Amino acid sequence: MLPVPLRRLLRAATMLLLPGLAVAQPVSEQPFPVLEAGMHSASIARLATDRSGRYAVSASQDKTARVWSLPDGRLLQTLRVPLGDNHEGKLCSVAISPAGDRIAVGGWTGPVAGTNSVYFFDRASGRLTGRIPDLPNVILHLAWSADGQKLALAFGNNSGIRVHSTQAPYAQLGADTDYGDQSYSVDFDRRGRLVSTGWDGKLRLYDANLRLLVPPRQLADGTRPFLARFSPDGRRIAVGFIDSTVVRLLSGTDLTPLATLTPIPAGAGNHGSVAWATNGRRVFATGTNRIGDGQRVVRAF
Repeated sequence: MLPVPLRRLLRAATMLLLPGLAVAQPVSEQPFPVLEAGMHSASIARLATDRSGRYAVSASQDKTARVWSLPDGRLLQTLRVPLGDNHEGKLCSVAISPAGDRIAVGGWTGPVAGTNSVYFFDRASGRLTGRIPDLPNVILHLAWSADGQKLALAFGNNSGIRVHSTQAPYAQLGADTDYGDQSYSVDFDRRGRLVSTGWDGKLRLYDANLRLLVPPRQLADGTRPFLARFSPDGRRIAVGFIDSTVVRLLSGTDLTPLATLTPIPAGAGNHGSVAWATNGRRVFATGTNRIGDGQRVVRAF
């Protein structure tokens, strides 16, 4: 049985809210007092773990990110970015380095368009160590490469994705702005290839230099693919949709459809969040889908 703090954290993480991209507000000249509650006080948008499973980091609309010890669920650090009125400071994305020593967070991290930032923290001390400034839009997802050298960023509206170095001065290594809508997911495989989703209904597969390997594939199982994840060996990709309970499996080489995973009974809602077992033999999916008594579930295929 998981400890109560960790159960609460994981339960909250499944109740993902997708904020609209409202107009940013001007920076306030007034200081903002904060109350430390010892836990999140708003919805958790993202949850990330290090490669060895020692730490979890959660990003929340309460304008904090929190570092947790695993498996006991003990709170280790509370991370705060510069904040302002209304949305500014709400965190939508988080990634932790494979080694577990560094954390990157993003979200509504600028007062106006073009001023958003990704912030880097030292995991052990909680100290802010750097940032990637002047980003075009809200940062909806972050992914750290397996070698620890790259960070992928997914943006709101139609700003596309970017890849930056994780070492100062955090140079931009590549970008693709040819997106028809916002992107909620980027994921590296072990070879450095990247897969992304777009709410234009397309999945995109890139090589390690952010060049498209095949044309973007329009998916048929839903109009809004949310998360896409490589299998541990990189040979398959699982995709969850925000407007469907179906989970789609595709080739990790050319995005050819392989299988459709349909829950029985399907029910209402979605299975937008997907993940692979470490041995690649199971796919897990969760979201707003509910079973007969109203509980949300994590399904294993």
